[in-house]
Amino acid sequence: MSSKTGWLEKYKDGRVISMVEVKYHRVKLKKTARRKKGQAPPARNHRDESLYYVLDKKVSYGELSLTASSVFTQNEIIELELFVARHQAKLRVLARARDTQTFMELRRPMFRAQVHFAAVNKHDFENVKALEEQRLREEAAAPVFNPASKPVPNSMKLTFKKS
Repeated sequence: MSSKTGWLEKYKDGRVISMVEVKYHRVKLKKTARRKKGQAPPARNHRDESLYYVLDKKVSYGELSLTASSVFTQNEIIELELFVARHQAKLRVLARARDTQTFMELRRPMFRAQVHFAAVNKHDFENVKALEEQRLREEAAAPVFNPASKPVPNSMKLTFKKS
């Protein structure tokens, strides 16, 4: 599975407001036979549902698009690998490519697809969640520095008077 590099861009009112470098690869789906009326559902041994948490379809994540040097097809499934800088960890999400377009940048063709997140990798999500909980515990246990609690000895005191 070859990983390629692209940029995940967030748009607001037609302008790019943030851009993040991501690694991505295409997910190959196996076609299953349609179930005929009255038959048992076909076995789904090629899909391991224990790997991903499915995200709520009603939640909008804004205008996100993936820009890269390879062609995207409509409704293609792409796995994006985001880097969470605060925890030095990766977070893999599944996204569906929508509204694809081609444009030229520095005399070479570039491709952009609007993406909608569909699922997040369970292992990565649990890892980032545990790291965040650990950070919050450490932050709560750390002593709070209050500069007004102790006066500094031999400090200089300034007063101003109107003349």
